[in-house]
Amino acid sequence: MSDTGGMFARVARGVGAVDGWIQSASGVHKRRNLWAVNLLDVRDRMRVLEIGCGPGLRLQYAQRLAPNASFVGLDVSDPLLRTAAKRLSARKNVALQQGGIETLEGARDRFDRILAVDVPRTWPDLDAALACLIAALALHGQMVLCVDATSAEDRFAEELAAACTAAGLAAARTKRLHESAAPTFAVLGLKL
Repeated sequence: MSDTGGMFARVARGVGAVDGWIQSASGVHKRRNLWAVNLLDVRDRMRVLEIGCGPGLRLQYAQRLAPNASFVGLDVSDPLLRTAAKRLSARKNVALQQGGIETLEGARDRFDRILAVDVPRTWPDLDAALACLIAALALHGQMVLCVDATSAEDRFAEELAAACTAAGLAAARTKRLHESAAPTFAVLGLKL
């Protein structure tokens, strides 16, 4: 097993669950979440994975955009998954699973779209995490990874884009959400 095993196990579950809920629902984060889902360009009949789905707000919005797509939400936080389950209970095309990226090991070409908001900074081995995600991404699939800049000097989004390219994603590029109070960046890439 690669170093992705237990990758998210180091994330604080109690405090992380509360923080995840607050961030997902607040105004600036809500705009960021909608922006991230729109960048994903989800369409009907696609298979979509969200890593770090939290309380399910992004999945709920994506499901509204593409009601005939299928969605999987993955999160390490049991309290957040319970909230997501309540929010998404009426939707038969959404499955929730507790765990981290390690649960994807062995998954090949399974998802047309993969979304991760805020979680890339938590991956202790970025290269291993990206390799696992790219393996799970279908040919011509798109991945969107969003991160907030922690300072004006923060270059993590650029490093993430470079790591995505090195890991095999084509056309990896960085976009910025300009209306955000704290700079938010998305790294988009295609599997060709």
